[in-house]
Amino acid sequence: MTHAPDFPATTLATDCYRVMFGNCSSLTTAPQLPATTLASGCYVQMFDGCSSLSEVDIAYTGNFTSTYFGNWLRGVDYDGTMYYAGSDTTTGSSAIPSGWTVETTSFKGLTFTARTSNSSVTMGGTLGTYDYSVDGRNWSLYTKNTTIGLDNVGDKAMFRARKGNATVGSGTYETTTHFTFGGEVVASGNILSLLYRTPGTNTAIYTGGFNKMFENATGLVDAENLILPSTTLADTAYQRMFNGCSTLEKAPLELPATTGTTACYGDMFAGTAITKSPYIKMTSIPSGASWCWASMFKNCSNLTEIKVDYTGNWMLSNNRMTTWVDGVAASGTFYYNGSDFSTGTNAIPSGWTVQSF
Repeated sequence: MTHAPDFPATTLATDCYRVMFGNCSSLTTAPQLPATTLASGCYVQMFDGCSSLSEVDIAYTGNFTSTYFGNWLRGVDYDGTMYYAGSDTTTGSSAIPSGWTVETTSFKGLTFTARTSNSSVTMGGTLGTYDYSVDGRNWSLYTKNTTIGLDNVGDKAMFRARKGNATVGSGTYETTTHFTFGGEVVASGNILSLLYRTPGTNTAIYTGGFNKMFENATGLVDAENLILPSTTLADTAYQRMFNGCSTLEKAPLELPATTGTTACYGDMFAGTAITKSPYIKMTSIPSGASWCWASMFKNCSNLTEIKVDYTGNWMLSNNRMTTWVDGVAASGTFYYNGSDFSTGTNAIPSGWTVQSF
């Protein structure tokens, strides 16, 4: 056994899980433990001898006592992560294993975190039905255009599809799912939690999936750890996604899609304050992919670094690269392993140094 089933119980009885997974040496991830009301012996020796176990997610926020937790994690992996939002820092086999990292939530989907106090996040648009959480454990139906206050630095708001799949979709700004912010907010996590309640290995997105999602959203300052994992894009998938986010300083680290589609990156970061582009892993732009990268970094006047896997010709038909780097910084570094060194607003920015990687 390498993984365990879900444990939905929130109130436990005496000895209910005692020694349940004792000596399951192949178990790597514990089931999520949502119980907040415990009973004597409930977790005692539950994972005793699980030598491969390296991840535990527990909703209980009280202190660790041997009455509830006696040797519950004895003999687990020496390196692991405990998701625990309580304040007890006790270590050992009856508490948090020595050497393990402690984090407050295991939710890895779309998350907004306040960088300044008195910040906020609001989701608009008529498509899709979503849940939200401020702790990654307790979820409620989100009512569109309701503002979630992020009063303190570090406060979070998290979003996921309410059912198995949701449609973010394309269309006008009024119908497309979009966010606005107050104060200064950092975006992180897997954005596909808006499409799939549990993204897992799902990477498919719909036509116009995240079109205009953060367009003109001042207050979004950092998206470096926002994960855009899709390897295959639909048309207009990220078109205008961050367009006009004038306060955005850091872009996501990677765009892993390898083949372009119509307008998939069109105007994606136009008018932002980013200094580095994502690592663009696209290697192919089909002939029918019109406006694929058009105006992608237009008027990003602070942009001084672009890293791209594409090695084809820049001067393509169908306006596929039109003004994609118009208005970037006067000098910078273009990381590129191709052989077309054409310069200009539709190619490699004029005045930039080209460097292989």
